[in-house]
Amino acid sequence: MTHSVNFSNNKLCEQPITVKESKEPQQHELTIQRLISTNEQLKVQNRMQKEFVNIAAHEIRTPIQPILGLTEALRSKMKDTEQLQVIDAVIRNAKRL
Repeated sequence: MTHSVNFSNNKLCEQPITVKESKEPQQHELTIQRLISTNEQLKVQNRMQKEFVNIAAHEIRTPIQPILGLTEALRSKMKDTEQLQVIDAVIRNAKRL
């Protein structure tokens, strides 16, 4: 006899996990509990990872804004084509962040 434990509503696991029932019901129940526990740990880790990425992105964007503003102001005063190309590269790369 097999049982399917479906964690597919959580995007951490796209496919249902099939567990073959062992001869010992206690072992089978322990396996299911381990799967459930592991799934909960993955959910927590996924939330922590998303939070970290959001914080890191914010911390990178925050100091870039004043640099971008000053660079654009500097660009408006430049006449040299070579310097304009360098400033344009800085502005373009800052906007990508």
